Order: sequence, then C-alpha cells, then structure tokens
Amino acid sequence: MRRVKKAIPHYPNPMQYLRDEFGQNIISGAEIGVKEEATSLKLIKELNISKLYLIDIWGKYTLHVKIRSPKQHKLHSVNFAKSYDKVFNLCKENNNLQMIKMDSVQASQWFADRSLDFVFIDGNHDYEYVSKDIHTWFDKVRDGGIICGHDYCSQREGVVNAVKEFAEQHELALIIDEDWNWMVRKSI
Repeated sequence: MRRVKKAIPHYPNPMQYLRDEFGQNIISGAEIGVKEEATSLKLIKELNISKLYLIDIWGKYTLHVKIRSPKQHKLHSVNFAKSYDKVFNLCKENNNLQMIKMDSVQASQWFADRSLDFVFIDGNHDYEYVSKDIHTWFDKVRDGGIICGHDYCSQREGVVNAVKEFAEQHELALIIDEDWNWMVRKSI
C-alpha cells in the first residue's frame, strides 16, 4: 500500500484552508449530506460562491455508529422533516443555493465531470458510502479543485479508512484540521 504523499496533521480550520486555496475567485461546489444548514451557512459566508448544491435524501437511511452514550444516540436520531424545512427556507433566502433531494450517487449524474470547484462530503459515514461518494464526486471536481469532508476521527473508522485509502491510491496530500475535517486537492 502506498503512503499518503504528504500529510499535514492539523490546519487551523477548513474555511481558512478553502479561502487560502480559492481566494476571492467565484466558485461553485456541492455539499453531500447536508442534514441541516450549519455547514452550508459557513460555506456561503466564508467563500465567494456562485452556486452551492445541497444534496441529501433528508429521509431514513442505514447508519452503523458505535453508540457510546445517550448523547451520541441523540445526535444520530435526526428529525428529517425539521432539517429539510430549515434548508428549504435557507435556499428561499439565497439564490446561490440549490437543494437536491436525492441519493448522492444519483445526484452526481446531474453534473458534468470537472464542473465543480469543490465538494464537501458529510453523508453516511459507513466505509462503503464514504468510498462511493469520494470516488463518484472526485470526477465532478475540476483539476486543481478540492474534495473534502467531515468526521475524520477514531469514532468514524469508515470515514478514516475510505479517505486514507483514496488519498493513498491517488497519491494525494491529505490535510486534516482540528475539527476533524479532511481535504485533498485534485492534481492539475
């Protein structure tokens, strides 16, 4: 197995990294696994985004998580109707946001290869789904663009294994920040 080309153990925060990479350039991206609007709000506040596609099923799906406390269980019992309404209202207020309510792999068919500047993945955290999302959406990111996501931590072995494996296979630098976000830049 190949080693990750370059690994930076911590970056101050993901928005700073994306700002450093894109500057004031007008960019477009997709957020896979939106749930609620927290990450979407950060992205549109911090970056000069012409269009951000918010992709989620906003419905029941299988999630295998090691539940260690009632608090964690509560975090994974999502009221999808309330989440959907929050994001829907956010999109009504922002023309540069577009909701796509469907499975991420199906939604990817709406996008031409190399049509996005970045993709943020935070959907189902099982290895199979993370791996499928990374492989599917990587082609949608332009050369030099960024694919990134959340929950690169010991409690999310599926995320860690899928991301690390992908970075090693493609010899990409893997950047991890202090908030468990991960990022790789697509080669030019």
